[in-house]
Amino acid sequence: MKKLNHIKVFSAASILVLGFITYIMFSNILTPNIENHEGQVVYGEIEMDADYVERENNKEDAKEENSEQEIDINNDTEQQIELIEADKDMEEQIKGKEDEEQLEEIELFFYEGKITNIFFHPLIAFPELAFDGDSMHQQMDNWFVTVTEFNRILDSLYKNNYILIDIRDTYEIRNEEGKEIMVKKELFLPENKKPLILSIDDLNYYTYMKNNGTVHKLILDSEGNIATKTHFPGEEKMISYDNEIIPILESFIAKNPDFSHNGARGVIALTGFNGVLGYDTHKITAPEYQEEKQQAIEAINYLKEMGWTFSSHGYYHYDTARVEFNKLLNDTKRWEKEVSVLTGPTEFYIYPFGATVRPGSDRFKHLIDAGFRAFWGVGPNSQFQINHNYLLMDRINLDGVYFTRNRGKTTQLFDVDSIIDDARGWD
Repeated sequence: MKKLNHIKVFSAASILVLGFITYIMFSNILTPNIENHEGQVVYGEIEMDADYVERENNKEDAKEENSEQEIDINNDTEQQIELIEADKDMEEQIKGKEDEEQLEEIELFFYEGKITNIFFHPLIAFPELAFDGDSMHQQMDNWFVTVTEFNRILDSLYKNNYILIDIRDTYEIRNEEGKEIMVKKELFLPENKKPLILSIDDLNYYTYMKNNGTVHKLILDSEGNIATKTHFPGEEKMISYDNEIIPILESFIAKNPDFSHNGARGVIALTGFNGVLGYDTHKITAPEYQEEKQQAIEAINYLKEMGWTFSSHGYYHYDTARVEFNKLLNDTKRWEKEVSVLTGPTEFYIYPFGATVRPGSDRFKHLIDAGFRAFWGVGPNSQFQINHNYLLMDRINLDGVYFTRNRGKTTQLFDVDSIIDDARGWD
């Protein structure tokens, strides 16, 4: 085993101070798996592109117009408890930043095993809205996890010696004789640690998500810390630090700094047709557009400082392999015009539905020409393949479908039955 003695490891914060996964083997519960024109199996997610989301959003909007939704989520006592817990979580985030600024000297070892890549959708913060028997119940049950489940997953991953790494720790792009090539990096980790890459798809907060259990927006609070904001009709606005992946992960790393290698966080995959992070950045002619855009940029810049990276997930969440080619061209241009101006350029492309395209095809060449270099699909084995000037990886989808297919099993990640939230109402 190749070994590096006494390597000083700096977190992202330290460097600033010092100078600066469809699952291919399962079938869809709601719709059958789809094979694209390249003969590959598409992530069996419901066809959740812009047209589908717009239909669901219209249904939800109609409900709100026809009747006042009386959602009794919290009584006054529960709200007071939430505020107290929120203060604690905020303090943990601050402490975590301070801890990461401390310089540590640890021993690193060359790692040459498998790199595990997992992904989630936004968390179900209010299970009573997700699992209520309406038309979206099955959708939420299939493709999302609850706050309780995410916390249990983090605990299990940590106990099983996984450690977050930045995807850029695995490769570098060089220019040799005028040609761009991608080269695999040697990865050095603390002894017995296993590398883990984490990503979040569709962190946009579509209307149907907000009406079925997710929070409504990611914000920076008055102290400049990341938080979530939720506002149901007729109720007080709720600011929380413990009901979405990003703030939960911050608190977890504050308690367990060795869960993050060199300050690594994860990748956020954004569409654009319904705004980003809960901000209406798609309404470019609206009077409030500039304010929404500026607030989104501030949140995005803060997330980047924390160690998060952004990826294209297509503007309209089209199936990259099946959509008409001209629509794909326009989709990429629209993402660059409305989303890339917020996030900055990115080399990451996370395929909607996991619908990969064949390298060398016109569609793939188009994506390469658009500046993308790392392409992520969905699959059970975390494929990692570098070919000349691009990277292909698969990710493991952690959601209700994964739980269903693995009930009674202990997978490479965790004991599945110990993760499942009783709020799902499964037998």
